[in-house]
Amino acid sequence: MPSTLSVYLDIYNIFNFKNITSVYPYTGNPLDDGYLTDADFQNFINSQLSAQSFIDYYTIVMETGRIGYPRRFVLGITYQF
Repeated sequence: MPSTLSVYLDIYNIFNFKNITSVYPYTGNPLDDGYLTDADFQNFINSQLSAQSFIDYYTIVMETGRIGYPRRFVLGITYQF
């Protein structure tokens, strides 16, 4: 029985499209829910210990899970004996 060696390359999202999986209903934007720019919440945001840190962390959480993976390459080797 012969052994076989196979090398493969899988390319996901080859054209690097920004695959939007969902949007916020208030703004219709996948990266902005409107909270940070709403005038009603500016006093609360500015009253934080570090307003810029609050904005940065809120932005990270807001952008998570709304856009699919970027271009990815998977290189693999299989050996069957």
